Amino acid sequence: MLGLTYIQASVNGSRPLTMVLDSGAFYTALQPGIAAELDVKASGTQQTTGLGANGTLQMVQNAALSFAGETLTGQTISVLPLDYIDKEAGHKTEGLLGGKVFMKFEVLEDYRLHAITVVPPAQFTAPPGYTSIPVMISGNLALVELTIGGTDGKSVEGTFLIDSGTVGNMILMKRFTDANPSLEPKKLIDISSVTAVGGKLEIASGKLELLRLGPYSFHELPVAFLRSVNPSLPTTLAGLLGSGILRKFDVIFDYPHGKLWLKPNADFSNPFPVMASGILLTVKPPRYNVVLVRDVLAGSPAAQAGVQPGGHDHRYPFGFRRIPECEFVGASE
Repeated sequence: MLGLTYIQASVNGSRPLTMVLDSGAFYTALQPGIAAELDVKASGTQQTTGLGANGTLQMVQNAALSFAGETLTGQTISVLPLDYIDKEAGHKTEGLLGGKVFMKFEVLEDYRLHAITVVPPAQFTAPPGYTSIPVMISGNLALVELTIGGTDGKSVEGTFLIDSGTVGNMILMKRFTDANPSLEPKKLIDISSVTAVGGKLEIASGKLELLRLGPYSFHELPVAFLRSVNPSLPTTLAGLLGSGILRKFDVIFDYPHGKLWLKPNADFSNPFPVMASGILLTVKPPRYNVVLVRDVLAGSPAAQAGVQPGGHDHRYPFGFRRIPECEFVGASE
């Protein structure tokens, strides 16, 4: 229930809002309830397509967006239900800071120190020790070419969206894996559907033999495989590069100059976390300190131990003890 970056931002001089810094979101977005609280009124609509999305967004024009000591005026903001993020991330989420932020500033993120710095492009000089990776700009988003290796020892290249709002290492699109079947491992675990913008996604979990990002390589990498084709997505998109990979580096999102700067941090050589228990967790806002069992994967150790989601007779089913600020339960109250 970790992996996203939250920062404080305000809209039209509002109180500080808790928002996800999301390089994969085309627009900055507000929860409908927050838009109503701030009396921010939509003045039009916009058709949207994307991962799990295909519909009409309410749009707010000419908004002022302030964060990290900077203000962007004349911004277009969408009004979008984001309650699924609260439940999956276990953190209050009032909005998303989307791609426009990354296009206007150099965004320096230190994942280890949980620190964000934004710098106007004219004032930016790359610090020592960073390696630059070229990116392709598409609207408010950035794409990067990655090399992927499969079980046959061969490798292919693919175009991936840089998506700091994706929890996990990577999501591979079905079209891409269908065209390159050796990328799928022999062992895949079907995951209960997860929610993204606009709907649910069916995915499976497995390990990728090789990922090469510029000069950096990862082996036996846990990734997610999308199980259905989304016709609204570009056929050229191979997948999403998520926060699990980005967190291995100090990162500078240098989209104004078409670059991603990377410097391995102290976490670079540590193993990637894997879900070994088969337990999928969630929360039920506003009780963010109560972790619920959303689902249990068939055949997993948790399933074999008899753990079940729901019901009020499974409180503390795993022998968890109460700890400050957090309580684990097996009921979906």
